[in-house]
Amino acid sequence: MKRERVPLLAALLVLMAAALAVGAGTANAQALSKEVTVGDLVADPSRYDGKSVTVTAYAFIVRQKKDRNGTPWIRVSIFDPKDRKTVITAFGWGRTQARNGDMIKLTGTFKARSKRGRYTYNNEIQTTGDKVVVVAKGTRP
Repeated sequence: MKRERVPLLAALLVLMAAALAVGAGTANAQALSKEVTVGDLVADPSRYDGKSVTVTAYAFIVRQKKDRNGTPWIRVSIFDPKDRKTVITAFGWGRTQARNGDMIKLTGTFKARSKRGRYTYNNEIQTTGDKVVVVAKGTRP
């Protein structure tokens, strides 16, 4: 009876390893962010909700502050170079080199509705300061 279990157990382990490899490939594909515009995010927020996105846009209000514990955080209001009327914000921990008027490229998780404390924010990208990269300084149209 024991000899019959060994091949069955080995086959089961091989199938489990294959399933894990497929799952890891799917997770890596989801981890890659999709390049979108601010207009795309605002037009269909439910499509991108909870997904990693990359946006190239103009930063027109960059706030860098510290919380009560002294941890730095950023909040950047951005708009699309093609559509200057559509605005969203990016929030995250850390510091950035971006300043008002810079063209930036940022990567983060898009949230159609984000809640921090007693406040609720619509159409926000949650990121970190190191994922906010300056593409061109002071090029705002």
